[in-house]
Amino acid sequence: MNNATTPTIARASNWMGLLVAGCVIFALGWLALIVVGIFFPSHRGTEFSPYSFNKREFETRSWLGRTVVQPSTLACPREISKHLTNAARTSGIDRWDLIEHSNGVWGSEQFEASILSSYFKMLNHDRDFFWEKWSAEHPELAKILWPAVQQLAIYQAYFAIPELMQLAERCPSTSELKREIASISLHAGLDQGQRHLAKRELDEARMAIEWAKNFGSSPALELLESNVRAELAKLSHSAP
Repeated sequence: MNNATTPTIARASNWMGLLVAGCVIFALGWLALIVVGIFFPSHRGTEFSPYSFNKREFETRSWLGRTVVQPSTLACPREISKHLTNAARTSGIDRWDLIEHSNGVWGSEQFEASILSSYFKMLNHDRDFFWEKWSAEHPELAKILWPAVQQLAIYQAYFAIPELMQLAERCPSTSELKREIASISLHAGLDQGQRHLAKRELDEARMAIEWAKNFGSSPALELLESNVRAELAKLSHSAP
């Protein structure tokens, strides 16, 4: 063998050894993270209350069978919260819907409540929070908008909120806003009722229908109500 090629072969061998060692270390690192994620899971997330519009962040860590929860609550801005109804305080009910959830090394997941939560982060051209500023500048519209948004959130119709926010952003008249809220809410209640019926959640479907009927009626809503009644009748006949 030519002696001149010996250093080249040696250097190539060294580089190959370093590459293999690096891959092994990388694989062992990932394996360690997976083991920690399985045996000592950590859950982080953010939740949203449709009653108070407060948010809270939480972290849960399990270590040797001990679970630690560290919640921290973020209050809704006053310019918005003052327009909400007192549904939680009068009924004694509160609920926390997930905005996002991260489970250890497995990544994070966004949920429907993130639709509404994202609007509270919007900034205007002056770097002020858009909807706080909008509510302060348009109090007559704000006192119509936020209770309607709250009702959509309470009935978990977050999917209908963007249409309502786009309407409010162009500052319509109070009469137009009320009219469009009725239309959006009617269709949202219908959609939610259909979702619940498809999942065989008949009580929830009935509640969505009753809520939608506050805003009007339609042949589709009447048909949905008839279908829910039929399913409830089937259950009552099959009960022992």
